[in-house]
Amino acid sequence: MAAASGLESRLDASTAHLATWGGLLVTAAVAAARQGDGGEAWELVGEAKVAARRLRTDHADLHTIFGPTSLAIQGVQVAAELGDGREVLRRAKSVEPTRLPSHLVERRSHYLIDVARGHSQRADDPAALATLLEAERLAPQEVRYNPIASELVMVMLKRERRAATPGLRDLSARIGMVA
Repeated sequence: MAAASGLESRLDASTAHLATWGGLLVTAAVAAARQGDGGEAWELVGEAKVAARRLRTDHADLHTIFGPTSLAIQGVQVAAELGDGREVLRRAKSVEPTRLPSHLVERRSHYLIDVARGHSQRADDPAALATLLEAERLAPQEVRYNPIASELVMVMLKRERRAATPGLRDLSARIGMVA
């Protein structure tokens, strides 16, 4: 927040300043969500909308990825961190990950992992598995080494109904988990 505050007076200096400011706000929103502070998290997401609206398109530069699509994706992440599967899925309906620059495969796969979390939080394991498999097709390494994806697979294995989640054990093996 201190870094975001430092940029606030210079938002008109460049699109990079504006994108960095928005990116810092949503990073703080995710941190607040991880601490269970939903009010603060959603307030920060709301503040970041100012930057996203001004940018109009996603900005990827200097390790900063921020804009309308990125903000929508991180709104899904905030809802997932807060354990609100219904809100994850509601927000996911308005996300168009293909609007991100094509080289941002990692961002797309993390989005899909968060959507899978939303399905899992609603105990819809077939949808969660299908979404994880889509993320794996997009970026296998991101699913294999992502601790959230591993945790999702573990949860699904614990409540597994083999007929409902074919492919779960194969995914488990590919990411190095023993079923």
